[in-house]
Amino acid sequence: MDLPWSANAGARYIDRFGWPKSPKQLSGIGSSVPTISSPACQVLAWQRKVFRPEQIVARADDEGVVIGWRDAAGETHQRAFEKVLVAAGRRPNLEGLRLESTGIALDERGRPSWDPTTTQCGTAPIFMAGDVSGHPPLLHEAADEGHIAGANAATYPRVTSHVRREPLAVAFTAPQMAIVGVPYARLQRDAIETGEVSFDDQGRARVMGQNSGLLRLYARREGCTLLGGEMFGPRVEHMAHLLAWAVQEKMTVMRALKMPIYHPVVEEGLRTGLRDLAGRLKVTGRCRREDFAEVPGIARLYSILQLDTVDGLLSTVARVTFTSNLQRHLDCPPAEMPGGTVREVLDGYFAKWPRARRYILDDQNGVQRHVVVFVGDHPVSDRQGLSDLVGEGQTIFVFQALSGG
Repeated sequence: MDLPWSANAGARYIDRFGWPKSPKQLSGIGSSVPTISSPACQVLAWQRKVFRPEQIVARADDEGVVIGWRDAAGETHQRAFEKVLVAAGRRPNLEGLRLESTGIALDERGRPSWDPTTTQCGTAPIFMAGDVSGHPPLLHEAADEGHIAGANAATYPRVTSHVRREPLAVAFTAPQMAIVGVPYARLQRDAIETGEVSFDDQGRARVMGQNSGLLRLYARREGCTLLGGEMFGPRVEHMAHLLAWAVQEKMTVMRALKMPIYHPVVEEGLRTGLRDLAGRLKVTGRCRREDFAEVPGIARLYSILQLDTVDGLLSTVARVTFTSNLQRHLDCPPAEMPGGTVREVLDGYFAKWPRARRYILDDQNGVQRHVVVFVGDHPVSDRQGLSDLVGEGQTIFVFQALSGG
């Protein structure tokens, strides 16, 4: 990016880098999220030129740095810059470790195969964490890796895999930038929907005089599960955490819309983005409307009236399946039932097959201690209230633990 400096932006960044004066011309080289980088460049008064690493040739001269690049049409360009900012990631700090003497296989850059869930290098008794691992160089990630590496090194050769936290990265610029979950570049585009909201007209942002930026959210069409998002705007460090928690908990867009958000706060922009995303997902017919702030009480009203749809989308249909050992002793055939939560679906099932209830639920209407209930591939998290949401076409699988020798 070619960055002509405005007085205000220049003053902020000179202070950050300790430059005695503003450079006449500044080039920035780094990663780019297309939908977020455009508004970022506009807010920071940057003229946007995106360089791909394989297209850049740079050399220093008496005037600064000369950069040559090839554009999308294959045409070559060359320009001199006084300063160059490079934000293209970091290399693992492997110098001095003499990994070549360990006998483990190394790639062309001298890096070993490394498993982020165990921190183990291949099958060797070597565990790496932090700035040597090649994983995102973030403190919270490094702390997790240190815990995993220490535990596995202590119990080697018994090595345990650990589930890593949802990816979360924040850049403390002004306005701030953040990426949550799976990066957009790695998503399967035909399997997702995107929603977005601009901060230009967001209430709290306007009051603060910081109404610039954009939020983009991604969700899986199948099941409407949140996958992540990218954002550039005021105080998005807080919004990024809310989104990261929701993604890690595998929340659907509908469930996220049920979460409380105060007024007036910047986080209201997240709800607006979720509403836009839900609207796009409705095209697939897989999302229930559960935004009580937008339509207060309507979902509860339709539930009481036992109606199937609000705008054709309130109710989903799920399949209930029991293990064969239960079916041998109990009348509990597989069946499809309407409902948006595990409780609603199972209540409908028990209305038709009442004897199944006492085998599955206890006196408090929670799941029996010896029974396990899954929604898709995941066990229900609310065993007492059974409030876990169910997507269209998902399967609720019920099985009972067996005892005996």
